Amino acid sequence: MRAEREPVPAERTEASARWEALTAAEQEVALLAAAGFANTAIAARRGSSFKTVGAQMTAIFQKLMIGARGEIIQFVPERLRDRVREESARRPARRPPGPRTSRQR
Repeated sequence: MRAEREPVPAERTEASARWEALTAAEQEVALLAAAGFANTAIAARRGSSFKTVGAQMTAIFQKLMIGARGEIIQFVPERLRDRVREESARRPARRPPGPRTSRQR
């Protein structure tokens, strides 16, 4: 006898399709962004430039059709959610903004 499968909600299949539209590099960047990494931290972690990460984030926003970083997690597959939590725990602390100083010669 075959077990009946529960139907997958349309929103979930749409989210899966959008996630799968991302390249492997974009998926990695999206995971780190979902974990709270800043673009500069993602670039340092991946060994790429922050401009590359910025371009990848633009592609991620367009492909997922989102307007904020906080929305990325909705598209991360369940099998990768633990990784987002692990990466979040490893996230470097952001420095508080300090006074800007000019160099004097």
